[in-house]
Amino acid sequence: MRRKGCIYEEEQRNYRGRVQSGRGTQGRFMKGVGWVSQTRRRWVAEISYHGKRFRFRSTDFDNVRSWLNAMSDRYSD
Repeated sequence: MRRKGCIYEEEQRNYRGRVQSGRGTQGRFMKGVGWVSQTRRRWVAEISYHGKRFRFRSTDFDNVRSWLNAMSDRYSD
């Protein structure tokens, strides 16, 4: 049996480029982070095996896709 996973996109919050005060600048305030001047997206791949979830995050879609293919081959029954 070949395992399947999923790939989705999420907002990356832990990157440099934060602005502490920025009245009139583009961005938004995020709880626990502060003012974020710009948003950045990253790809996330997930696969589950016997109740254990494995995740891989990257801004490069090809890296995420190749990781998911490798993990699905590795944990195929």
